Amino acid sequence: MVALAPWERHEVGPFTITALPAVDGFGDPQVGWHVAGGGASLVHGGDTLLHGWWWSVVERLGAPDVALLPVNGAVISLPHRQPASTRPAVMTPEDAVVAARALRSTLVPIHDVGIDAPPRYVPIADPTARAVVAAEAAGVPILVLGTGEELALEDVRRRIPTVR
Repeated sequence: MVALAPWERHEVGPFTITALPAVDGFGDPQVGWHVAGGGASLVHGGDTLLHGWWWSVVERLGAPDVALLPVNGAVISLPHRQPASTRPAVMTPEDAVVAARALRSTLVPIHDVGIDAPPRYVPIADPTARAVVAAEAAGVPILVLGTGEELALEDVRRRIPTVR
């Protein structure tokens, strides 16, 4: 295991991994990841909100081919974080489209299914369908993967359209 601060890079075999700044709805330390190798690159946003570092990613590392971004817009109410916020703690589908557009990338929605545990964790309904509608309206390419479906980094450019 290697700890990286935002913008630090680490080489692992043929891959260059860069930690990216991120933020969630609680202000806890977060990182996203830029992974490059085999002539392709991706960003994995993890549990992040829409923020202003997306443009810095492109300026520092170039436009990634794919942006794996959360779309469930979950509103979270934890006992130790009261009063609870009524705002999503992670990106909505529309936020993910804005981020993918800033990154000049194809959006791959993530965190679209899984936890639904009201009142502690309440995701929005149909986040992938909303992401598709928002991406089409904004002219952002989108690739929806099925649960468990893999996208190999070396196949990224073959499988998706590019935006530049």
